[in-house]
Amino acid sequence: MTTKIIVLLAIALALDSFAVAMGMGLSCTKKSRIAAFVIVVILMHILFPLAGLAIGNVSAAYIGRVASYLGGGLLIFLGLRVVLPMIFPKLKSGNDENKEIVIDSFWALLVLALSVSMDALSVGFGLGVIGFVWYAPLVFGFTAGLFTVIGYLLGRLIGLKFRDWAEILAAVILIVIGIKIMIGG
Repeated sequence: MTTKIIVLLAIALALDSFAVAMGMGLSCTKKSRIAAFVIVVILMHILFPLAGLAIGNVSAAYIGRVASYLGGGLLIFLGLRVVLPMIFPKLKSGNDENKEIVIDSFWALLVLALSVSMDALSVGFGLGVIGFVWYAPLVFGFTAGLFTVIGYLLGRLIGLKFRDWAEILAAVILIVIGIKIMIGG
């Protein structure tokens, strides 16, 4: 496997976390939450290819589908939490001044990061077949971390200028990614 292929794989793996982080930036998610999200995404993009290599192809379909449903469902839930009160004003809580995509627990953060990192597990299965290169997981982790930070910053920049539209866009991005993850696309 060439370095060029590894970099292309890394970019492909990083796009989901880029999009989710952009949604987090659009909704002005706290910097401490995005920092934790970036760290977990980096770790998962390093460890999952190694785990995929170790686990083997037999369990890939089962593990991948369960995590996809959980992660996709979480993204859809987070998106709907922002969009539904805009469509149905009676659903608004008393404190809608500071709307944000809330990652309010370690487990929510973990499932969210897991949902954008499952592809890395599948890539790990493939690494065993096409030839494992020791530095590939490091490239995957670095690229995912970089794309996640860039996505957040880009979302934050857009969000500061177009706050109302940005909230809707952030929610729609999460819902679309959640559906994509759940259907395996």
